[in-house]
Amino acid sequence: MACRPILRIVFLYCALQTNNAQLNVMMRKTYERRCILARINLSISDDLKERMDQLPGVNWSKVAQDTFETHVQINELKGKNMTTEAGLARLRASKQSNGEAEHAEGVAVGKQWAIDVAEHDELKRVAALAEVDYDVGAMDLTAAIEDDGQPSWNDMGDCMESTFGTRDPSTEIVNGFIEGAAEVFAQV
Repeated sequence: MACRPILRIVFLYCALQTNNAQLNVMMRKTYERRCILARINLSISDDLKERMDQLPGVNWSKVAQDTFETHVQINELKGKNMTTEAGLARLRASKQSNGEAEHAEGVAVGKQWAIDVAEHDELKRVAALAEVDYDVGAMDLTAAIEDDGQPSWNDMGDCMESTFGTRDPSTEIVNGFIEGAAEVFAQV
């Protein structure tokens, strides 16, 4: 026999509303034939009880059970580090957004550099980096700008400082710079 969730409080309330002993016995027997569920006592204000009575046909036991179930599930999820997962997802989204912003900044700086500073041969070497099949970094960009096949770390830092205002620009800014310079080169 399948269990039907019924809170004992419903039967007790009905039994108290009538003086019919036969009904009380029938209700208790009905309760005993069904699965016995855990019992709890709830206290509610008289005002709330009156408002509940104005809504006929509502299974208040089911409403309470669903509410308890939802609350328990939420707290179980919190216990499973859902807060950590949500925080990590937020940080990943922030990282992606920040990377896109840095790339766009790099494109703007690359275009400006190409128009205001670069000589044709420098621009050609930087634009060629847009066509390579490997990850281009600050050292590659320095080699293209300086026309030096093997710049030192110090040379790279100086070049990046004068180009981006920092000795260690992100890969996103460097790649954006190359993209922006290549766009200008394509128009020359």
